[in-house]
Amino acid sequence: MPVSPPCTTFICSNCDWHKTVVFKSDVITRGYNWFDSCPKCHGTLEKRPATMIEAGLSKLTNLFVK
Repeated sequence: MPVSPPCTTFICSNCDWHKTVVFKSDVITRGYNWFDSCPKCHGTLEKRPATMIEAGLSKLTNLFVK
């Protein structure tokens, strides 16, 4: 049975771009909910598990911004 990945926060060390992704399913799409490099400056990204606050804010943002 497919299981969705844990909530992940991506942080760029060059330009301070960041995004927290809350996965709704097990589908991973590069550039939408998974990033190999920064979409703003193409720098390297730090990937880490999202905190509860980051995940909650991301869920709220997804409700109001479509």
